[in-house]
Amino acid sequence: MARLKEGLMAVFQGLSVTDDGDFPFGDGAVTTGCRDLDRFTGGLHPGELTVVAGRPGAGKTGLVTALVAAAGRHGYGAVLLAALQWGTGPSALRLLAEEAGVGASRIAAQTLADRDWPRLTRAAGVLARGQTHVLGELPGGLETLRSEAGALAAGPGLGLVAVDHAGLVPVPGETCPCQALPAAVAGLRRLARDHRVPVVAVVELPAGPGGAPAPADLAARGIEPSAADVVWLVHRPGDPAEGPVRRLDIALHRSQGWQRRVRLLFDPETFRFHPRAAIPEPSQTLQ
Repeated sequence: MARLKEGLMAVFQGLSVTDDGDFPFGDGAVTTGCRDLDRFTGGLHPGELTVVAGRPGAGKTGLVTALVAAAGRHGYGAVLLAALQWGTGPSALRLLAEEAGVGASRIAAQTLADRDWPRLTRAAGVLARGQTHVLGELPGGLETLRSEAGALAAGPGLGLVAVDHAGLVPVPGETCPCQALPAAVAGLRRLARDHRVPVVAVVELPAGPGGAPAPADLAARGIEPSAADVVWLVHRPGDPAEGPVRRLDIALHRSQGWQRRVRLLFDPETFRFHPRAAIPEPSQTLQ
C-alpha cells in the first residue's frame, strides 16, 4: 500500500517547466462532496456498501475520484482506494487535478500555464499531508484489502474504502467472472459491516445499445440490487466530446425500497461537481 504522497511525487517528476463546505450527518455518514447529492442520499453511511454501476465511459471512475477526494478533505480518517483499473499513478494524478482544479489531461500532457503551478504545488502539499492511501493491486484479493483496512482502522481510523473496480478483485477459487464478481461484492459488503465503514465499489456493466442502465443490467452480471445496500446506476447522456461540464444521470436504489433519479453536472477534467448540480426535486422518483 502506498501513501498518496508517493504517487504525487511520481506525477511531479514527470512534469517539466514549459461551494464545498462541511456536511454534518447525525449517523456519522460521509459526504459525497456535493450538497445536492448529499440531500438525496444522506451521504455514504458507515457499514453500507454502495455499488456505482454503469457502462464503459459513463463516468464511474471520475465519480469515485470525487467521493475519495471529498472524504479525504473533510477529515473522516484514512481513505483507502483500491485503484485496480488504473493503478496508483493515474489515480494520484486525478486526485491532484481535483484538489488543484487543474484539468487532468493538461497535467498529463504537460500543457500547463504559469498560474497552474502554484495551485498544483499547494494541492500536492494538501494531499501529501492527508491520509489517503492507494493500492494498485490486491495480490491476496479481499484478504489483502481487509488486512490494509484493518491496519488503518486500528491506526488513524478509517473513513472510506473505495474499489475501482470490483470485477478486478481476485477471488481465490473462482475462475468464472460470473461467479467471481458476485463473490467480490458480497465480500465488500461484509468488509463494510465488519469495520462499520462506508465502502464504494465500481461495477462495470456491458456496453449496451445506449440508454440508461437498469437493475436488470446489474442482475445480468450476477448481482441483484439487494446484494448492496445502495446502488447508483450511472448514465452519461449526450456526446462525450461536448463541453467542459457533462451531465450525469444517476438512478439511486436503496435496498429498503426507495428509488430516485438525480441529474448532476460534473467536470470530468477536474472531477468536481457543478455548484448547482442537481436538477430534480427530492420528491421525484423513478417510474
